[in-house]
Amino acid sequence: MTIGWADLALAARGPGEARTRVRAAMSERVPSQGGFLVPEELRADMVLASLEAAIIRPLATVIPVSTLRTGLPVVDDTTHASSVFGGMAWSWTEEGQAITASSAAYARGVLEAKKLAAYLGGVPDELLADAPAFEAFMRAVVPMGLAWSEDQAFIAGTGTAGQPQGVLNAPCAIPVTRTTSLQADVANMVTRMLPQSFQHCIWLCSPDKTGALLQIFLNFGSATTGVTAPSGWLQANPTDGWTLLGRPIKFTEHVPASGTKGDLILVDPRFYVIADRKQMEISASAKGAKFPLDETEFRIVSRLDGRIWLQSPVTPQNSSQTVSPVVILT
Repeated sequence: MTIGWADLALAARGPGEARTRVRAAMSERVPSQGGFLVPEELRADMVLASLEAAIIRPLATVIPVSTLRTGLPVVDDTTHASSVFGGMAWSWTEEGQAITASSAAYARGVLEAKKLAAYLGGVPDELLADAPAFEAFMRAVVPMGLAWSEDQAFIAGTGTAGQPQGVLNAPCAIPVTRTTSLQADVANMVTRMLPQSFQHCIWLCSPDKTGALLQIFLNFGSATTGVTAPSGWLQANPTDGWTLLGRPIKFTEHVPASGTKGDLILVDPRFYVIADRKQMEISASAKGAKFPLDETEFRIVSRLDGRIWLQSPVTPQNSSQTVSPVVILT
């Protein structure tokens, strides 16, 4: 039997069928201490719906965890001059010949579940009474808020003060100094991308940088040739959105404003690891201070962590300039 937001609100107010249904599905909580825990199917609905608006999560490496702290194997992959993955050397060996010994340098990173929470206080019971409308509203608003807040952390999180480590603060990020030419900036960023990431990387761009990109998109020719678009530079279609040099470009407010460090980022989201603790709490309570006001309070808590897996830029085998899955325009 499906239990929704309206059922949760009814259960928080007192005995009845809805309260019985919540108790049957999950353990009961004391209303004055936070209401009732919503069944897993509602939590799953919230996460799945949030993927439609999210940038990083749908493309990242997500690890379901059940503990507070999760060890993450980190390879000290800094150079491919003579080995890969921090010291794993491969060699062609004749039959009967000894295999060249190698030892990769591993480190241990830690992902610790951090709390992302929202509190919806003072929801009028008159609104709850209109159950279909309230249900639709909550199922739309909560996933959008969850996706927005996660991307803010996954892109710009400091890695301290209870936040995940965002792409902007990745230790392996390569800074590319901006020039007076946006075309040159884009070209310089592409050349610093990890080669195996070319087919998976995406652009993150500040919305107020769109104008500069469009000015290059419209290449003004002579009076006879008119206006033409450089092949493959900036393209768009109603289904897939915008691409820059064939790679998706996401215009997002989670990066700094145009003209500042990080207003344009090239990143391979596969290198972003999310430790997703499968235990979102969505609780309701109609007791306490809000009870005389005929209002219900909702609390949503999600626990997760995230970081870029690679710890430093990599020197290619041909000893050219370093490359990375994260390149930031500075």
